[in-house]
Amino acid sequence: MTTKLEWQVWVPFVERKIIKLLAEEILKRGHSISVYDGEENALNKSTDLNAILNEVGSTEVTVFTLHSGGAVQGWFTLIHGNYEDVISDYSVTGDCNDIFNTCAEAHNDRSE
Repeated sequence: MTTKLEWQVWVPFVERKIIKLLAEEILKRGHSISVYDGEENALNKSTDLNAILNEVGSTEVTVFTLHSGGAVQGWFTLIHGNYEDVISDYSVTGDCNDIFNTCAEAHNDRSE
């Protein structure tokens, strides 16, 4: 069963595009995602893109934690209201660096 996508209405369109690219790239690399909404883990180790995106923007900060092989592989911190700079920070791992760079390139290509 596929979850229906229902973005938080106040999440800006540019942030939605970037966050969707980020989640897609993480999942494409075989990771699951836990979503921390600034107050609690709203979703644990999910591979359902729409379920993940539905939890984004419940608070001002969202953290994606990447899991694979039973271990945490990294994280991305999203600060809402920063528009194109919504990805505020991420763990310094080879995979997270590659994911960030892939998303940045894809966003820049789509913006031009």
